[in-house]
Amino acid sequence: MTYTCCKCGCKKFTHHTFYGAKGTMAALFDIPNGEFITISCANCGYTEFYLKKTESGKNILDFLSEN
Repeated sequence: MTYTCCKCGCKKFTHHTFYGAKGTMAALFDIPNGEFITISCANCGYTEFYLKKTESGKNILDFLSEN
């Protein structure tokens, strides 16, 4: 994967995955139903978030297994 920071032009980055609420109902009930990928510039820290597409049932199973 190639990356160039739109703020400083650096080509080094880190990436992470996290789960968060996607939509009003999920946010109200604190249900993590969205998987997101972050790309962060190694130089200035500018971060972009991307929604990762997953199987529809996977998010519910992940939530139930964590609680």
